[in-house]
Amino acid sequence: MSKFETPFRALIACRTDEQRSNFIAHALDFDLVCTADTLEVAERRIRSAIKSYIEFGLESGWGEYIEFAAPQEFWEAAFEDGRPMTAMPPILLDHNKCFLIQVQEGIEHPTDEPALAFG
Repeated sequence: MSKFETPFRALIACRTDEQRSNFIAHALDFDLVCTADTLEVAERRIRSAIKSYIEFGLESGWGEYIEFAAPQEFWEAAFEDGRPMTAMPPILLDHNKCFLIQVQEGIEHPTDEPALAFG
């Protein structure tokens, strides 16, 4: 296992739950999940969770264990049907950055940010 290094990029998959009543933000590189009533709050919560998770891991000397990918099925769902990806503002980590890329799964009102073209 390699030691966690910055700058780093992380993929956030955002979707609604089965009842379409909550938004779910899933940081696939760390298998962290946050939910909220709105997409904006879910995004804010996952950003905070990622920052806290990385900082705690680095401060505790657990650099080789920080990357903990979600199961393959979540990665496959995120990239299904060539969904557009959106760059999010990076998370600042001790004079370095964790770059975030968001993919939205089945959310009918995408963000106003321009999509990134991959492929």
